[in-house]
Amino acid sequence: MLFKSAIVYLDDILILSRNFSDHYKHLHMLVQKFKESNLRMNGKKCNFGIDHVKYIEHILSKEGIAIDPSKTDVISLWPRQ
Repeated sequence: MLFKSAIVYLDDILILSRNFSDHYKHLHMLVQKFKESNLRMNGKKCNFGIDHVKYIEHILSKEGIAIDPSKTDVISLWPRQ
């Protein structure tokens, strides 16, 4: 699953899918791997079925990866001389 439908960084796991059906399959595979390895997820930190996510100063969505606009707004507001 790693780098095909899941990205892992420290204690964060992102499941990326093209549609809900694939997302459900990928999520099911991940939960099975967790069970096999006796790992647990923190339900309070989980978001399922969302269409975009802010992650490490970027926004990931079905359109691709973009820089979080709130991080670049300061540049556009910089006074010009």
